[in-house]
Amino acid sequence: MANINQLDDIEERINVMMPQLDEIIASQQDISNEIIDRQEGISERQEQINRRQDAIEQQLNKVTEDQDEIIRNQNVIKDHHIVIIEAQLDQTIQNQNHIRTNQDEMKANQDEMKTSRNEEKEKMERHFAGIKRKYDEINYQVEETKDNVDEMKQTQAEMKADQMAFEVEVRNQFERMTVMLNQLLQGRNLNNNGAEVLDPPVPVNNKDIIVLGGWYAPGRKSVSNTVEKFNIVEGKSTRLPKLNHPRAASASCVYNGDVIITGGYDGQAGTDSIEILKINQDSLRWMIFDGKLPVKLSGHDVIVYQGKLYVMGGYNGSEKKTTDNIYELSIIPPYTAKLLARMPQPRRLHRAEIVNGKLFILGGSTTNHSEGAIDSVVVYDFIKNEVEPCTPLPKSVCRMSSVTWGNMVILIGGKDKNGQVLNEVTMYDTESGQSQKLPPLIHKRSGSSAVIMHDVIVVLGGRNKEEGFLNSVESFTMGDDHWRELPGMKEKRYFATAILKPPCKYSI
Repeated sequence: MANINQLDDIEERINVMMPQLDEIIASQQDISNEIIDRQEGISERQEQINRRQDAIEQQLNKVTEDQDEIIRNQNVIKDHHIVIIEAQLDQTIQNQNHIRTNQDEMKANQDEMKTSRNEEKEKMERHFAGIKRKYDEINYQVEETKDNVDEMKQTQAEMKADQMAFEVEVRNQFERMTVMLNQLLQGRNLNNNGAEVLDPPVPVNNKDIIVLGGWYAPGRKSVSNTVEKFNIVEGKSTRLPKLNHPRAASASCVYNGDVIITGGYDGQAGTDSIEILKINQDSLRWMIFDGKLPVKLSGHDVIVYQGKLYVMGGYNGSEKKTTDNIYELSIIPPYTAKLLARMPQPRRLHRAEIVNGKLFILGGSTTNHSEGAIDSVVVYDFIKNEVEPCTPLPKSVCRMSSVTWGNMVILIGGKDKNGQVLNEVTMYDTESGQSQKLPPLIHKRSGSSAVIMHDVIVVLGGRNKEEGFLNSVESFTMGDDHWRELPGMKEKRYFATAILKPPCKYSI
């Protein structure tokens, strides 16, 4: 009975253990399956490794073949380089031999040159010794000459005094002849920066200049209406009655002994008004002229010729542009204006002069800036009513002043195309077209005024970068070699206008 119970217990335990055994068997089976799977994966990886090893082996074989090819090429290149280097060495040796040969020749030449230099040195020493002897002789002669010069100086001083007396007499005769010539020609003008007809002729003893308007300082509003009379002998200015309107870049002239000023910039715009000063009235005052310019103008020029006023170029304030027009204006009622001709190009801040009955118009600018400066010269023929080109100036220039002397127009100062203010003085021959330089001004001047008294040029005012607005005055006598500084004006004046004072009954 006990055994049966034990068997039952054993059976019961077996029954209890059987599920566990089944689990163990199942687990073993899973492990076996996993091992098999892993072995299969390892086999696949081994095959991949084998394939990669085969590929690597093939690449190694290829690299080995390439290395063999490179070695063969290197051997070929090495052999080629050896051939080249050997050839270069041979050439170098040949060059060295050639250089040695040249050096030997040069050394021989140097020896010859050294010998020649020694010979030349000896010759030079002998030559200098001869020169020294001559120099000593000359010094002796110089000492003798000095004694003679002292005697000559005394003689020259006496001769100079006689010469000065002779020059005074010649000048007096010349002035008398000038008066006679002016009286004969009547219409001929001695011009300035606003052309002037000497009707009646300016007397030879006239030393007064009338200077009108201009800018006295920078700025649109700094335009002057003052007028002064400058006497070049006394170097003194006297105030004259003021203009009715301030004016700069205007133009003036003398007609029938009266001073006329035309147009200009009044501080706001260009104007077409004209003012007149009747010199022979006992009470001087400026009056607004009944006639007007045909358009509002500044930077123009005017001349009087055969009883008519001629107006050239300038900035047309009515149309806001630089003009190329040449107008004729009647100075007597009904004050008609007529367009005569057109210049080949517009211009302002130019110069105009009458020479031998023809109107020459020189330089100027096509704009209000010096970059527009031109070298053009044209001549207007009053009879043919035609404008023809002339030989140009040696350089482009605007804002200069001018005078006439015989057939010559003399241009003074101004600005070139680069904006440089000039101290140059150029004499232009209206017959040949040739230009020549006169001695330069003491001061650079743009926008100056100028007049000529027989053979003495006087230039007044202007402006330059270094000194600004100028009141300085300088003069030049034709044939002299330099300009002379004169006392200054009362006021600084830039783009003023100036004329010689006409003869008058009353002292002004």
